[in-house]
Amino acid sequence: LVIHVDEVIDLTLKMLGSELSKLGITIIKNYEDSPIIYTDRSKLTQIIFNLIQNAKDALINDISNDQSKEINFKCCSADGV
Repeated sequence: LVIHVDEVIDLTLKMLGSELSKLGITIIKNYEDSPIIYTDRSKLTQIIFNLIQNAKDALINDISNDQSKEINFKCCSADGV
């Protein structure tokens, strides 16, 4: 299937958004040139979900709480630019 990566990220963030907000984690999205890929949507959703969960865990376990807690998403074109 043809998948827009930014749509899958947004869907996953909707599932986790309230949990991240409660923890004081800000989401920053930069989808200037989001790629379109051929893949299984559910598998990509699971991968992104796991990445967000890992980032969340790292942020809440960070002992230097004086910094802002942000998860940044940046999609780039297929050529990596």
